[in-house]
Amino acid sequence: MQRTIIKIIRCGARSLSIIIFLFHALSFLGDQPMAGLTEEDILKLGIWGFLLVGMVVAWKWEGIGSLIIIGVPVVQFIMNPELFSIWLMWIASFTGILFFICWSQTKENIRRQSKAL
Repeated sequence: MQRTIIKIIRCGARSLSIIIFLFHALSFLGDQPMAGLTEEDILKLGIWGFLLVGMVVAWKWEGIGSLIIIGVPVVQFIMNPELFSIWLMWIASFTGILFFICWSQTKENIRRQSKAL
């Protein structure tokens, strides 16, 4: 039963990561050149790029990827508290939490199995 729940959570996390990644990829492709951006804007976009890297990393290493995915919005919130009202920031954080749950439950299952041997 628990394995099924973890598979559902993992599927949800991966689906959200694909949606977020594609949304941003299409957004960057259709966006205007970065001529009018300030250095602060470029820094914020670069930090957000780490979130996209975290989405990819989480497919292979859920623990590390989830920490990146959760950490980026925290850094962004510190830099700009107005971002609390943007729903995409919360979806990204939620995706990281889902990956973290999968990672922690997988580690717990490995510990249980090794103790049973």
